[in-house]
Amino acid sequence: MISTTRRILNGTVVTTRQYVSRQMTQRCTPATSTLLFRRSYSDQAQTENKTEDASLSPEQQIEKLTKELQEAKKQLEETKHELLISFADRETTRRIAKRDVESAKTRGIENLVLAMLDVPDNLYRALEHVPQGKLEGNPELKSFYEGVEMTNAQLSRIFEKFEIKRFTPLGEKFDPNKHQAVAEVPDPSKEAGTISYVMKSGYSLKDRVIRAANVAVVAGPPK
Repeated sequence: MISTTRRILNGTVVTTRQYVSRQMTQRCTPATSTLLFRRSYSDQAQTENKTEDASLSPEQQIEKLTKELQEAKKQLEETKHELLISFADRETTRRIAKRDVESAKTRGIENLVLAMLDVPDNLYRALEHVPQGKLEGNPELKSFYEGVEMTNAQLSRIFEKFEIKRFTPLGEKFDPNKHQAVAEVPDPSKEAGTISYVMKSGYSLKDRVIRAANVAVVAGPPK
């Protein structure tokens, strides 16, 4: 126990409180010393503020508190603004990531569909070239036709599931975004620029054309 109110430390007369504080600081770790210093500084600042407030008149104290309140409100608004910006940035990042994932999925499906579009082309071609009048008198041909038809219907359901649509623009106005003209044919009975024959149907994936339809277009009048 410390029995005196003053001690000699390194040749200097100090108070008991100063002596104990310095001894504790010397025995503490750096982190603990920092904490003690901050606490001591905070206590000193609070003491100084109390001393300063005591010397102010009531009007001055109200004015000081008003300024502190305004400053606190300003800091709160700045913090709120920073949080809103941070939230908006996260939402933007999330939307971009979601869009990139969807785009990657679509590209994967598109590559697969493009690689297998010859299959439905051949199925439709086979169905179109079977004379309907010969089905009833030929059981084998009818069975073959029905098998191709069932296969084509099953493939069409799979395409529909992934929003893959087949379009055959016969009689439509030529659209370079959806159609590829491979020939021009004269036909006075039809308007120039319309599609008179579809050689190969087009396909779209989620309303985006992935293969243009190969078509023959009605030629315009000779110049």
